[in-house]
Amino acid sequence: RHQGIPLVGTFHSKYYEDFLRVTRSDVLASLGSRFVAEFYMRCDEVWTVSEDAAETLESYGYRGIIAIVQNGTEIRTPLSKYERAARQHFALGTDPILLYVGQIDFKKNLKRTLEAAALLQQKGYSFQLVFAGQGQDKERLEQLADNLGLDQIVFTGHVTDRDLLDGLYMAASLFVFPSLYDTAGLVVREAAVMGTPSVVVKNTAPAEVIIDGVNGLLCEDSAESLAGVIEHYLYKMSSLDRKTMRIKVRK
Repeated sequence: RHQGIPLVGTFHSKYYEDFLRVTRSDVLASLGSRFVAEFYMRCDEVWTVSEDAAETLESYGYRGIIAIVQNGTEIRTPLSKYERAARQHFALGTDPILLYVGQIDFKKNLKRTLEAAALLQQKGYSFQLVFAGQGQDKERLEQLADNLGLDQIVFTGHVTDRDLLDGLYMAASLFVFPSLYDTAGLVVREAAVMGTPSVVVKNTAPAEVIIDGVNGLLCEDSAESLAGVIEHYLYKMSSLDRKTMRIKVRK
Protein backbone atom coordinates (compact mmCIF):
# COMPACT_ATOMS: atom_id res chain seq x y z
CA ARG A 1 0.00 0.00 0.00
CA HIS A 2 2.86 2.39 0.87
CA GLN A 3 4.33 1.96 -2.63
CA GLY A 4 0.93 1.91 -4.36
CA ILE A 5 1.56 -1.59 -5.74
CA PRO A 6 -1.54 -3.76 -6.27
CA LEU A 7 -1.55 -7.10 -4.47
CA VAL A 8 -2.69 -10.25 -6.27
CA GLY A 9 -3.39 -13.17 -3.95
CA THR A 10 -3.23 -16.69 -5.35
CA PHE A 11 -5.22 -19.37 -3.55
CA HIS A 12 -4.41 -23.04 -4.12
CA SER A 13 -4.51 -24.89 -0.79
CA LYS A 14 -7.24 -26.40 1.36
CA TYR A 15 -6.24 -24.74 4.61
CA TYR A 16 -9.13 -26.08 6.66
CA GLU A 17 -7.96 -29.69 6.15
CA ASP A 18 -4.37 -28.69 6.99
CA PHE A 19 -5.41 -26.82 10.14
CA LEU A 20 -7.65 -29.67 11.23
CA ARG A 21 -4.89 -32.20 10.78
CA VAL A 22 -2.51 -30.19 12.96
CA THR A 23 -4.91 -28.95 15.64
CA ARG A 24 -7.48 -31.78 15.57
CA SER A 25 -10.04 -29.11 16.43
CA ASP A 26 -12.90 -28.11 14.15
CA VAL A 27 -13.20 -24.80 16.02
CA LEU A 28 -9.52 -23.90 15.51
CA ALA A 29 -9.56 -25.09 11.89
CA SER A 30 -12.62 -22.94 11.17
CA LEU A 31 -11.03 -19.97 12.90
CA GLY A 32 -7.82 -20.37 10.91
CA SER A 33 -9.79 -20.59 7.67
CA ARG A 34 -11.61 -17.37 8.55
CA PHE A 35 -8.25 -15.59 8.96
CA VAL A 36 -7.25 -16.91 5.53
CA ALA A 37 -10.42 -15.45 4.00
CA GLU A 38 -9.78 -12.10 5.70
CA PHE A 39 -6.29 -11.96 4.19
CA TYR A 40 -7.64 -12.48 0.67
CA MET A 41 -10.32 -9.84 1.27
CA ARG A 42 -7.44 -7.34 1.59
CA CYS A 43 -6.02 -8.26 -1.83
CA ASP A 44 -6.72 -6.16 -4.92
CA GLU A 45 -7.34 -9.29 -6.98
CA VAL A 46 -7.67 -12.96 -6.13
CA TRP A 47 -6.76 -15.86 -8.41
CA THR A 48 -7.48 -19.55 -7.89
CA VAL A 49 -6.35 -22.52 -9.96
CA SER A 50 -9.77 -24.17 -10.36
CA GLU A 51 -13.50 -23.81 -9.76
CA ASP A 52 -13.09 -26.20 -6.84
CA ALA A 53 -10.48 -23.93 -5.26
CA ALA A 54 -12.76 -20.90 -5.72
CA GLU A 55 -15.62 -22.71 -3.97
CA THR A 56 -13.26 -23.68 -1.15
CA LEU A 57 -12.16 -20.09 -0.59
CA GLU A 58 -15.78 -18.92 -0.61
CA SER A 59 -16.64 -21.58 1.96
CA TYR A 60 -14.08 -19.94 4.27
CA GLY A 61 -16.06 -16.71 4.12
CA TYR A 62 -14.39 -14.86 1.23
CA ARG A 63 -16.77 -12.52 -0.57
CA GLY A 64 -15.39 -11.00 -3.71
CA ILE A 65 -14.49 -11.56 -7.34
CA ILE A 66 -12.30 -14.58 -8.09
CA ALA A 67 -10.39 -15.10 -11.33
CA ILE A 68 -9.75 -18.71 -12.39
CA VAL A 69 -6.18 -19.00 -13.67
CA GLN A 70 -5.45 -22.66 -14.31
CA ASN A 71 -2.04 -24.21 -13.81
CA GLY A 72 -0.01 -25.06 -16.84
CA THR A 73 2.97 -27.30 -17.47
CA GLU A 74 5.82 -27.32 -19.93
CA ILE A 75 5.08 -29.06 -23.22
CA ARG A 76 7.82 -31.64 -23.67
CA THR A 77 8.30 -34.29 -26.33
CA PRO A 78 7.99 -37.90 -25.10
CA LEU A 79 11.20 -39.66 -26.04
CA SER A 80 11.60 -43.43 -25.86
CA LYS A 81 15.04 -43.01 -24.29
CA TYR A 82 13.41 -41.45 -21.23
CA GLU A 83 11.18 -44.47 -20.74
CA ARG A 84 14.05 -46.92 -21.22
CA ALA A 85 16.16 -45.01 -18.69
CA ALA A 86 13.34 -44.92 -16.13
CA ARG A 87 12.59 -48.63 -16.49
CA GLN A 88 16.24 -49.48 -15.98
CA HIS A 89 16.90 -46.98 -13.17
CA PHE A 90 13.87 -48.02 -11.09
CA ALA A 91 14.02 -51.71 -12.09
CA LEU A 92 10.49 -51.67 -13.46
CA GLY A 93 9.31 -55.01 -14.66
CA THR A 94 5.71 -56.15 -14.75
CA ASP A 95 3.32 -54.35 -17.08
CA PRO A 96 0.85 -52.81 -16.71
CA ILE A 97 2.18 -50.10 -14.41
CA LEU A 98 -0.04 -47.95 -12.22
CA LEU A 99 1.71 -44.72 -11.26
CA TYR A 100 1.29 -42.07 -8.57
CA VAL A 101 3.49 -38.96 -8.36
CA GLY A 102 3.33 -36.55 -5.43
CA GLN A 103 3.57 -36.36 -1.65
CA ILE A 104 3.48 -39.70 0.12
CA ASP A 105 0.80 -38.44 2.44
CA PHE A 106 -2.54 -40.03 3.30
CA LYS A 107 -4.30 -36.70 2.70
CA LYS A 108 -3.82 -37.56 -1.00
CA ASN A 109 -6.27 -40.47 -0.58
CA LEU A 110 -3.49 -43.01 -1.13
CA LYS A 111 -5.29 -45.55 1.04
CA ARG A 112 -7.95 -45.72 -1.66
CA THR A 113 -5.29 -46.57 -4.26
CA LEU A 114 -3.96 -49.47 -2.18
CA GLU A 115 -7.45 -50.77 -1.46
CA ALA A 116 -8.30 -50.74 -5.17
CA ALA A 117 -5.01 -52.47 -6.01
CA ALA A 118 -5.79 -55.17 -3.45
CA LEU A 119 -9.18 -55.80 -5.08
CA LEU A 120 -7.55 -56.13 -8.50
CA GLN A 121 -4.94 -58.51 -7.12
CA GLN A 122 -7.66 -60.64 -5.54
CA LYS A 123 -9.17 -61.02 -9.02
CA GLY A 124 -5.87 -62.43 -10.24
CA TYR A 125 -4.59 -59.42 -12.18
CA SER A 126 -0.84 -58.79 -12.34
CA PHE A 127 0.48 -55.23 -12.32
CA GLN A 128 3.11 -53.04 -10.75
CA LEU A 129 2.23 -50.10 -8.49
CA VAL A 130 4.74 -47.25 -8.46
CA PHE A 131 4.78 -44.38 -5.95
CA ALA A 132 7.12 -41.54 -6.91
CA GLY A 133 7.72 -38.94 -4.22
CA GLN A 134 8.47 -38.54 -0.55
CA GLY A 135 6.44 -37.72 2.52
CA GLN A 136 5.64 -38.32 6.14
CA ASP A 137 3.42 -41.36 5.57
CA LYS A 138 5.79 -43.56 3.56
CA GLU A 139 6.31 -46.12 6.34
CA ARG A 140 2.58 -46.23 7.14
CA LEU A 141 1.80 -46.70 3.45
CA GLU A 142 4.31 -49.54 3.20
CA GLN A 143 2.77 -51.18 6.27
CA LEU A 144 -0.74 -50.88 4.82
CA ALA A 145 0.45 -52.38 1.54
CA ASP A 146 1.96 -55.28 3.45
CA ASN A 147 -1.25 -55.79 5.43
CA LEU A 148 -3.22 -55.91 2.17
CA GLY A 149 -0.81 -58.47 0.72
CA LEU A 150 0.49 -56.19 -2.04
CA ASP A 151 4.02 -57.03 -3.10
CA GLN A 152 4.53 -55.58 -6.58
CA ILE A 153 5.15 -52.04 -5.31
CA VAL A 154 8.05 -49.67 -6.04
CA PHE A 155 8.79 -46.55 -3.97
CA THR A 156 11.14 -44.40 -6.02
CA GLY A 157 11.66 -41.62 -3.49
CA HIS A 158 11.89 -38.01 -4.63
CA VAL A 159 12.69 -37.87 -8.36
CA THR A 160 14.78 -34.79 -9.18
CA ASP A 161 15.78 -35.78 -12.72
CA ARG A 162 13.11 -34.40 -15.06
CA ASP A 163 13.94 -36.88 -17.81
CA LEU A 164 13.52 -39.82 -15.42
CA LEU A 165 10.19 -38.43 -14.24
CA ASP A 166 9.04 -38.08 -17.84
CA GLY A 167 10.13 -41.67 -18.37
CA LEU A 168 8.02 -42.83 -15.43
CA TYR A 169 4.98 -41.08 -16.85
CA MET A 170 5.62 -42.71 -20.23
CA ALA A 171 6.11 -46.19 -18.73
CA ALA A 172 2.83 -45.96 -16.83
CA SER A 173 -0.24 -47.56 -18.31
CA LEU A 174 -2.41 -45.32 -16.16
CA PHE A 175 -1.83 -42.45 -13.74
CA VAL A 176 -3.86 -43.07 -10.57
CA PHE A 177 -4.70 -39.88 -8.68
CA PRO A 178 -7.80 -40.18 -6.44
CA SER A 179 -6.92 -37.12 -4.34
CA LEU A 180 -9.80 -35.18 -2.78
CA TYR A 181 -7.38 -32.64 -1.30
CA ASP A 182 -5.74 -31.12 -4.36
CA THR A 183 -7.09 -27.90 -5.80
CA ALA A 184 -5.73 -28.52 -9.29
CA GLY A 185 -3.63 -31.65 -9.79
CA LEU A 186 -0.63 -30.41 -11.78
CA VAL A 187 0.69 -33.98 -12.02
CA VAL A 188 -2.39 -34.93 -14.08
CA ARG A 189 -1.27 -32.41 -16.69
CA GLU A 190 2.34 -33.62 -16.50
CA ALA A 191 1.16 -37.16 -17.15
CA ALA A 192 -0.95 -35.95 -20.06
CA VAL A 193 2.04 -34.28 -21.70
CA MET A 194 3.69 -37.70 -21.78
CA GLY A 195 0.54 -39.27 -23.23
CA THR A 196 -0.61 -41.05 -20.08
CA PRO A 197 -4.29 -40.74 -19.08
CA SER A 198 -5.33 -40.32 -15.47
CA VAL A 199 -8.10 -41.76 -13.35
CA VAL A 200 -9.43 -39.24 -10.82
CA VAL A 201 -12.46 -38.91 -8.57
CA LYS A 202 -15.60 -37.26 -9.96
CA ASN A 203 -16.42 -33.71 -8.87
CA THR A 204 -12.91 -32.89 -7.66
CA ALA A 205 -10.51 -30.23 -8.90
CA PRO A 206 -8.37 -32.72 -10.90
CA ALA A 207 -11.56 -33.91 -12.63
CA GLU A 208 -12.25 -30.46 -14.08
CA VAL A 209 -9.91 -31.13 -17.02
CA ILE A 210 -11.08 -34.72 -17.63
CA ILE A 211 -13.72 -35.81 -20.13
CA ASP A 212 -14.56 -39.33 -19.00
CA GLY A 213 -13.52 -41.94 -21.54
CA VAL A 214 -12.00 -39.35 -23.88
CA ASN A 215 -8.88 -37.88 -22.27
CA GLY A 216 -9.05 -39.68 -18.93
CA LEU A 217 -11.24 -41.62 -16.56
CA LEU A 218 -13.53 -40.75 -13.65
CA CYS A 219 -14.48 -42.87 -10.65
CA GLU A 220 -16.37 -42.57 -7.39
CA ASP A 221 -14.48 -42.22 -4.12
CA SER A 222 -14.53 -45.92 -3.31
CA ALA A 223 -12.07 -48.76 -3.73
CA GLU A 224 -14.65 -50.75 -5.72
CA SER A 225 -15.27 -47.93 -8.20
CA LEU A 226 -11.58 -47.12 -8.65
CA ALA A 227 -10.71 -50.80 -9.12
CA GLY A 228 -13.56 -51.20 -11.60
CA VAL A 229 -12.44 -48.26 -13.72
CA ILE A 230 -8.82 -49.47 -13.74
CA GLU A 231 -9.93 -52.99 -14.59
CA HIS A 232 -12.07 -51.80 -17.49
CA TYR A 233 -9.31 -49.63 -18.94
CA LEU A 234 -6.46 -52.12 -18.59
CA TYR A 235 -8.15 -55.42 -19.22
CA LYS A 236 -11.45 -54.87 -21.05
CA MET A 237 -10.90 -51.86 -23.28
CA SER A 238 -9.38 -52.61 -26.67
CA SER A 239 -5.75 -51.73 -27.29
CA LEU A 240 -6.88 -49.40 -30.08
CA ASP A 241 -9.16 -47.47 -27.74
CA ARG A 242 -6.37 -47.19 -25.16
CA LYS A 243 -3.99 -45.92 -27.84
CA THR A 244 -6.58 -43.40 -29.01
CA MET A 245 -7.00 -42.08 -25.47
CA ARG A 246 -3.23 -41.73 -25.03
CA ILE A 247 -3.17 -39.62 -28.21
CA LYS A 248 -6.12 -37.46 -27.18
CA VAL A 249 -4.82 -36.85 -23.67
CA ARG A 250 -1.85 -34.90 -25.05
CA LYS A 251 -4.26 -32.49 -26.76
